Amino acid sequence: MKKTLVFSTLSILILAGAAGAGQWATKYTYYGELSEVYDIPNTATVYYTGEGFRELKVGYAEAIEIIEKDPGPNLLRIKETHYNSDGSIIYEGYLDFSPGLNYCTIVGEKKIRGKKRNQMFDRWPCRR
Repeated sequence: MKKTLVFSTLSILILAGAAGAGQWATKYTYYGELSEVYDIPNTATVYYTGEGFRELKVGYAEAIEIIEKDPGPNLLRIKETHYNSDGSIIYEGYLDFSPGLNYCTIVGEKKIRGKKRNQMFDRWPCRR
């Protein structure tokens, strides 16, 4: 008998820095093991709207692992990808976050390829 496990998805929109006519929005999605066990989002997508764009995806990040440290605290590693307006990848890298009260903060960064234009994922929620 085939068994299927279904996780519900919860999304949070955070609007940030509306410089000029455009706005940035980050959508966090909760599903899967990291969300169930650690109550953190698995993915985040950054969208830009305005200045002729309806909704342009400019960044994507996925939580890929918890790095256990003894003594703690443990670290959260995400893989981030940044996009040009034509959808091509301009940067890929890893960010390591340390947990805080409500948000994790960056404690390490490693470039895979490309040039980072700005820090889209400067914090990561630690709780819903």
